[in-house]
Amino acid sequence: VENSRSIRYSAAPSPLLEPLLDMHTLLILTIYTSQAYGVLNAQAQHAAIAGRHVGKYKTKKEAVVIVGARFGEVPQRTIALLEKLDRDRFAPFLFYDGDVRNITEWLPTTSFPQLPMHRRKEMTFLKRTYRRFSGMWKCPSKPFQTRWLASQDNFDRAWFIEEDVYFNGDWNKFLGAHKNDNSDLLACGFRYNTNDPGKDPLVKACEVCHGKHVHGLISIHRLSKDLARKTINALLANKTGHHEYFMPTVCYLDSECKLGTINKDKWIGSFHFRPAIDPSSIYRDKLYHPVKHWIEADPELELVEDYDELKEEIERTWESGLIQKVPEGYE
Repeated sequence: VENSRSIRYSAAPSPLLEPLLDMHTLLILTIYTSQAYGVLNAQAQHAAIAGRHVGKYKTKKEAVVIVGARFGEVPQRTIALLEKLDRDRFAPFLFYDGDVRNITEWLPTTSFPQLPMHRRKEMTFLKRTYRRFSGMWKCPSKPFQTRWLASQDNFDRAWFIEEDVYFNGDWNKFLGAHKNDNSDLLACGFRYNTNDPGKDPLVKACEVCHGKHVHGLISIHRLSKDLARKTINALLANKTGHHEYFMPTVCYLDSECKLGTINKDKWIGSFHFRPAIDPSSIYRDKLYHPVKHWIEADPELELVEDYDELKEEIERTWESGLIQKVPEGYE
């Protein structure tokens, strides 16, 4: 438009040409305005789906998100500690399973945003790749949180903490200790090419694990927006796999992506898949997983929508060519 104005006024055009030049300027303005509106409208729609909080945090901070469906004693203690986060450096969130019946009646009170996660939305977005990437419990948490970060303008990276991860210490100190680590995926440890793809159903179900693969127990991890976008793009390209294999392997196969490990001696007390950890063995300033309720066992969760019925409904809207059978042994 500025170029048009300079041409318009750089010479003394014939009065007969002025209407044409004005129309040219108007046309360019119309095109630019239309394109800008289209981009902003698409961004707004994507942000609405992913729950973006534009404008709440004006500077580049690290998001710190506690994620879960059961908010008993352990996550409530974690939330109380996260309330003490330095808000100049960190922006806390709570993501909860919005499909659990009556969950809003027993969600803990927080001073930070709470966002619901829904199977229907994530399955509709990812189609057949949702099932394997979401994991053994078919939860929407990993798809939602990855897509949420990929859509963010205000955060370049985010910590995600599952409900049964516990750290009895100063979260400002722990998170701040990793501020200068530029890893795209930072977790408690990775295993490289350890499982035989022909025998391990999780490796077999990972469609990017062709000979080279990485496994990471990412119950707590820090993710970069760049890797979040690469992961979502790979899923939308019809590749899938369990998130503990898929996301680390997507990074491992990318020369510009970096995997990083939390210092085991300094920060990790006991971190594994099973069995549950006895709370009496927890020491201060150490990470533990899985830690269950101190007082009572986890309640049974009742979902608003049955996964299998929802899957059949949504699959009818997909192209039949995208529906593929899960390898034997994975279910």
